[in-house]
Amino acid sequence: MVKKMLFSGILSLFLLQSITVLPVVLAAEPSVETPADAGGKPLGSEGAKKEKKGLPSSRFMKILFDSTYTYYMDTENVRWIICPHTNNEQIVDVWIKMVPDSDALDAGSNYTYPAKYYLEHYYIRPSAQQIQFLCELEVTGRPDNNIQERAYSAGNWENLVPGSVEDSIYHAVLENIKNLPAVPKKDTSGTLSDMVDEYLRISL
Repeated sequence: MVKKMLFSGILSLFLLQSITVLPVVLAAEPSVETPADAGGKPLGSEGAKKEKKGLPSSRFMKILFDSTYTYYMDTENVRWIICPHTNNEQIVDVWIKMVPDSDALDAGSNYTYPAKYYLEHYYIRPSAQQIQFLCELEVTGRPDNNIQERAYSAGNWENLVPGSVEDSIYHAVLENIKNLPAVPKKDTSGTLSDMVDEYLRISL
């Protein structure tokens, strides 16, 4: 009799512990949820991928406009170079596409070319807040590569006139080039031979 009572007591105690412990173990298991963006889509899905701020959707990035033209920066050829006759001073080499206002809507396309537009080539000198005009092309369709432009000259640097087109281009280029990760500043730690080669390339 005593053994039966002892056995029943142990069995009851075991069942009581099972009932109280089991919910605790289940509640301690963390719920795993896929992180979602503001729209409810998982962060790993295509819908959560965002374009990097400021990056162009095509070769030409719209940087400014006025009552006559819309101005686009060529993002494929813009670069930092070493200014000739200086001690590693860096300047920006940039082409600007100017589209008449009536054709501006199609200028950003990779394959659509307005009836007529203009390409202007500039050097931009941040250290002195100056700009140097090199050439302008009037283009119908695709431009030719046999262009004539004046050589670099230290005497051709122009100071910025507030509110001028050149002033607007200068500031717009320097502001937007920061959003192009493929256009870092030039490494100025090259050899003397590298600097001579760059100087001759620009001066010719």
